[in-house]
Formats: sequence, C-alpha cells, structure tokens
Amino acid sequence: MADVQKINIDGKELDIQSGQTILQVAMDNDIYIPYLCYYPSMKPYGACRACLVEVEMPNGRKMTVASCTTPAGDSMKVESDNDSVNDLRKGVVELLMSEHPHGCLTCHRIELCGPQDICQRHVAVTDRCTICPKNERCELKDTARFVQLDMTIPLNYNRRDLPIHVDDPFYDRDYNLCIVCARCVRVCDEIRIDSALTLVSRSGVSLVGTSNGTSLLESGCEFCGACIDVCPTGALVERNYKWEKSDKEFSATCFNCAGGCDALVEVNKSEKLVRFKGDLSSESTRGQLCYKGKFGYDYPNSTSRIKKSYVKEVYKHKSVDNELAFSEINTKLSNYESNEIAIITSPRASVEDNIGVLNLAKKVNTKYVASAYLNNKPYYKSLSERLGYLSSSSNVWNLEKSNCNVVISSNITEDNNLISLPIKKASKEQSDLIVIDPREIDLTRYAKLWLKPVPGTEGLVINTISKIIFDQNLEYKDLDSDQIDSFKKFMWNFDPVKISSLTKVPEQQLYEAAELISKSSKTSFTFGQDTISESETSDYIDSIYNLAVITDSLEGEGKGLYPTFNGIGSSSFYQIFQINKQEFSNTKEISKKILDKSIKALIIFGDGINPNVIFDEGLDKISENLDVLVYSNHLKNEIFEIADYVIPTKTYAEQNSTIINLAGKIKKAPKMVNPVNDNLLSILEISEKIYSDTKLDIENAKNSYISKISDDSENVRKNKLLKNLKFSSTEIDKYESKSLYYSPGRILNRPEEINVEVESDMNKITTPMKLRLHPNDATAYNLKDSTKITLEDENGNTIISSEIITDGEIEGMITSTDYFGRMVTDLESSNNPDFSSIVPQLECKKIKIIK
Repeated sequence: MADVQKINIDGKELDIQSGQTILQVAMDNDIYIPYLCYYPSMKPYGACRACLVEVEMPNGRKMTVASCTTPAGDSMKVESDNDSVNDLRKGVVELLMSEHPHGCLTCHRIELCGPQDICQRHVAVTDRCTICPKNERCELKDTARFVQLDMTIPLNYNRRDLPIHVDDPFYDRDYNLCIVCARCVRVCDEIRIDSALTLVSRSGVSLVGTSNGTSLLESGCEFCGACIDVCPTGALVERNYKWEKSDKEFSATCFNCAGGCDALVEVNKSEKLVRFKGDLSSESTRGQLCYKGKFGYDYPNSTSRIKKSYVKEVYKHKSVDNELAFSEINTKLSNYESNEIAIITSPRASVEDNIGVLNLAKKVNTKYVASAYLNNKPYYKSLSERLGYLSSSSNVWNLEKSNCNVVISSNITEDNNLISLPIKKASKEQSDLIVIDPREIDLTRYAKLWLKPVPGTEGLVINTISKIIFDQNLEYKDLDSDQIDSFKKFMWNFDPVKISSLTKVPEQQLYEAAELISKSSKTSFTFGQDTISESETSDYIDSIYNLAVITDSLEGEGKGLYPTFNGIGSSSFYQIFQINKQEFSNTKEISKKILDKSIKALIIFGDGINPNVIFDEGLDKISENLDVLVYSNHLKNEIFEIADYVIPTKTYAEQNSTIINLAGKIKKAPKMVNPVNDNLLSILEISEKIYSDTKLDIENAKNSYISKISDDSENVRKNKLLKNLKFSSTEIDKYESKSLYYSPGRILNRPEEINVEVESDMNKITTPMKLRLHPNDATAYNLKDSTKITLEDENGNTIISSEIITDGEIEGMITSTDYFGRMVTDLESSNNPDFSSIVPQLECKKIKIIK
C-alpha cells in the first residue's frame, strides 16, 4: 500500500485524499480559505482568485496559486494567511468591489447600523447592502469582511444600471449584483445539464445571461433553483419571501413527489417557511431539488388555509367545531353497509398516515380504499415479487456510471426529477441513452435512440430486443441452461417484423437498441407505468427484468433497476395493506362504483390530489351519485365546494412523520412549525376519529411495519436479485388495433420555435401548440393542414382543440409537443398555493376526432 501523502497548511500536517485540491484539503480540515467561484460538487474554475495561497514546493520553489484549482501535492507547504497573500487577496476583492455595491461591505460601522438607519457616511442607497435581498446571508460579505477592506477602495464604483428581470416565473435576476463567478452557469451546465444560463458579452464586458433570447422560457430553464442556491450574492433570489430573514433551519424532506428529496428549510420568527434549499451534505440528493421542491413548498403559509370544520347546509357551508363534525359524520356513516363506504387517501401520506388509513379501512370493513395515484396495482405487485421491495435497486447516482441508460414509460424530468440528473450527465459524457416512450418528453432531447411504440406495447418491444440479443448470440452466458432453453422457445413469438408492425417501431430501431444494450458492459433500466395498462403490466415488468438478466445488468456499478412511482406515499400504502392482508382498490374502480350507486359515502384525504386526475367522469357526476362526501384537506378546491363535511388537516410542516423515498431510504421528516390552530388534524388523527373513536398505538404499529421491510430502520432491505427468467404465454395478435391514440409531449426547449411575448408584465410563451398526425390518417379522416379539430377520450371528454399538421411519423397516433415554460407560467399564474398538486400529466389516451 502506498504511503499516505501529506500536505502542510498553516503549520498543520494534513492527509491528502486522491484528486484533492489545496482548497478541498483545507475545507475538510476546517481551515478557512475564502472563495467565491469554487463550489462543492462542481469543477474548480479559478475565476475569482479570492482563494490565493502561497505554496512552497518540496524543491524550495515558492509561488502564489489559486487553491481551488491547484492539486494538493506531497510535502507541499501552504501559507493561507501571511502579508503577501493577504495583500494580493485584498486587491482581488477590491477589483470585485469596483463593480458591486459595497458601501456597507467596506464600512467598519456595519455592526452598529440597522437596515432602516440613515447612512452617516451619506452612501447612496443603491450602494448599500440594505437594497440586497441576500443582506446578511451573502458569501461576498463574508469574504469582504475576512480580507478587511479599507473603508474607501482605490477604485471607483461603476454601477452597471442593468434592468432587474422580474418577468419570468419564481425568481428574480439582478445582474447589477453579479460578480461573474459563473457558478450559476456552471451548475446549470455541469449538474443540471440544461445550459439555460451562459456568459455573454455586453460592450466588451462579460456578464451572465440567458443562452437563448432574453427570457428563461426561451433558454430552456427547468426552474430547479440550483443557480439560486449557488449564487454568492443577491443577483439570483427567490421572488417570494426574498426579504425574509431565517430564524431556524431544519433538515427536512420534500413531499411533492416520490423522490423525497432532502432539503434545508428556513423558517422565520413568524413560523413561516421562507426558503427551501438543496442539501449538499445529502448523499441521496447532492444538493439538488426541482421546481416542485424549490418553489412548491409554501402552501402551509397560505392565508386561504382551511382552519375549521364545516358542515354543508343546503347550498353553503357552516363552520362547526371538530367534535360536532365527527359526531354527524359517524352518525351518517353508520347508516351504510361496509362496502357502500369508500376511502381515497393522499399521495403525500406518510407511513403514519397510511397506517391510520389501514386502521380506518379495518374499522369500516371496506375493500374500497385507495391511494389516489396508485391505480396500477399489478405494477406494485410485480415489482414486489420480482425485486422483493418497492424502490430502486441502487442509489440513483449509480446511473451516471452507466454506459447505456434505458428509460421506459416514465417522464422523469418532471415527475421524478432527481433521477434524471445522473442519466443526463451520463449521456453528456458519451453514455448511450435509449428512451422507449411514445411521448416527446424532455429526455428524448438527450437520447441516442428514441423508440415510439403504440401505448401499451412497450413489453412487446422489450421482449423483441431480448430475442434479437439471443439471435445474435450476444446474451450473458452464465445462466441456467434449462431456463434459457424455455425462454428461447418463448422468444419465438417475437418476430421483429411482426412486432414492428404492431408497435409501429421501425425494425431497424429494434436491432439498434439490441446492439446498444448488448455491447454495453454497464446497462441500467429506469421505468414507470405512464403508458402501461393494468392488463399488460405483469408482462411488462417481467420483460424488463428478463432483459436485465440476460445482459447481466441486475446489479453492480452502472447497472440496476430503477422503478418510478406516483406519490411519495403510494409504495408504503401498498406494502402496509399487503403486509396486513387488507384488501384495497383504486380510484377508477371507486369512481365506477359511485356512478352505479354501489358506493354511497366517500371519504377523501385530499392533500396533493388533483380532482381532475382521479375523477375522469367529472366532479358533478360524482357529487350527484353520493349521499355523503367527507373531505379533509388544508386548502379549498373544487371538492371542498361539493363536500358535505370538511375537516381541516395539518401539512407536512406541522407534524413529525416518516417517509420512504424512491431509493428506499426511510427518513424522519421533522415538525417545523406549529399548526395555525388546534382544529388541524393529521390524516392519522382523523382516521382515528372517523366511524368510531379509536386510539392507535402508532409507534408500535410503525415500528412493526418498518421491521418487516428493513434491518436497520434506515434503509429498505434489498436482498440480492435472483437471475431468474419469468415469462408467460403472450397472445401477440391481441395487440392488433385500429384505435387512434393521442400522445401529448412536453419539452424544455426548442428555441427556433418558441415565441415569447410580455403579458401583464410577465413573459409568456405564445407559440401555438399544434397536433401532428400521419398523412395516411389525414387522408382517412379527410383532414388538411391547418384544419382545427377536437380530440375526445372514450368517455366523451374533450382533451384538446387545435390546428393540425399532417407530418406525423406514426400511423394511428396523433401527437403534440408543448413547452415546460408554458406549463410553469400557467402554474404560477394560477395563484394556487399548492401548484405542484395540479401539474398536468402527459396521459396517452384512445381518442376520436371531432371536426
């Protein structure tokens, strides 16, 4: 074993880890060297030079270097605090001050001066920190104080007088405060792989700007907020609460999707959540959030919270105390048979909440209980049987080590954003990316190969890829021969020519996919259920697992299976009900039973539920056919208006809870603020009071459940995946279909098409979204370019009305592609405090054309 290399920094002998720079060694050992352009997890940049140190090499040679870019070497002697270094560093920061307001940064009276005080030095207000939303949480301030600048710097301050950009969603950009450290540009490029921001030249001066046009909508911003988190000044700030000062900070979890990302949450003295930031110390998320996590957190602060219980009297609601509401609810429910009562719970439900719902279902003795977005039970059942757990087989960052990433039927950039980052990064670094999805999702922009099968035929495509791999003798050889023989016989059903005809995927693409997957030594599979019907799901999961087996891709570096889920509470709901052998249903079945009046009473825990997603038939029809509707939520919406009884609920921020994220981490989510009043109850507490008042030993029940799925109470138990092939006879001919499908898509950017205009002082994408259909379909329906048509689903509901273009690629499929920026501006302008619950889903549907 080689000797550990040592470096001496300020008289301390320190160990050097492989690949570390001088600054990284110092940071690991709590030695402060100021820096502004460097940021952990990004490549060293060396632009600001604030991290200058003096280095003496083993041969006695001395030099001054930027510690963020200089590799730490054995026997180096580093001085970070001497007169020579301090003078150079001071000069560097003075140069920065010549283009940044610094009246307060250089003032020695700053500790005595309040934000509302008149400056005794008569410094212009535009040169004071009081105009900066990051005042007192600014890294530049820390650096300026550390180098001890003189009150008057030798260089004149030249204000840039640039316009402040407040016309894009969620955050403001004031480049008068920018020091051009390029952190925002680099995090967007290196970590997010978006390149929405770039360095631009204005009159020979380098500044930060948008990579296309002048709006973030044109440049393909995904509004993740990573640029805000890394900005060392007030140049980039969240619009809401930007002036709020943090009083407390919590290590918490985002509940807005199954990712369950770690976040640092700032709370002010008024007990308002004022800021969500990525947690750099988290191994799971590495400091990253998405638009839902960064900006969709503050519904607990809403002034339109439901704060008391209501009972409907004829046409309006009357407020009552909780006990009276529960008394009336329980009296009403006692009039119905068990299976005349249904329960729908929140996709954000914690482990405790789901145990409470289980307890409620047992009290009522109903099988009609569902988690709102768990509509495909075979998906969860098949995963439980094949994997043994409901999470990814490895940490999501293992995906960036893959030579070939395969993504199937999952819009991960929007719905499970974190998992898309390592895939995009791997693709940027020459890994092959195969997307199997009929929709144009944003990940297709990074794909080497995009297969667009008819919705529901993805399993056929994957099985055919397996057949081609066998036909070309490219499979993993160390497999059970008896299994292989049986599997080969099964594979005979998947003739590439036949499957190409059924799925509409060109035969050549099937062979290309097989070649890319088989030649890769590290292949991973990320998949969802977005375009898969219940009847096809078991075969679909088996086809993916089998392909991973025959390519030796189940486990290992850059390998694995990464299923995605809808809602952070869905998988724990499934497991809790399965372990307790309690029957459950789904919202589609419940809706059907309501419409035929088999179900007469419905209890909905509505946190995070979009009513338009769970009730295809419309709320009016649901309301008409119910005798009793009990609704529990924290915000008013369409269901509130039709509910007979309303119970106010706590949000994620007002209770301690437990969640299990996409990677199988079991995490404690802390209580961060007190409930706005004593009326607010958790889903668990409401479940205890409805039907009959029974107190549950929740700690014992929770610990019992966790002990069944985990060995250490922190991680889901993941036994070694078995290299078993599982398959059943498939009726290929049943996929013959003359149905017409609608496949909606949404991407970040296509700058040559996007047109942005200002409406009500905000940027809006005005490019019309058009429908594309194949020329043969256009002929069959007697349609021409620019004809306006309406698409209706099988229930007669209007999906979209738009003009057509007859240049579609796939016969039998009408497609459209919208822009993420349009969706985001619509969400922000909706004024819904919980906008992440109403994100429109990209659902493929069988349709009919109405001219």
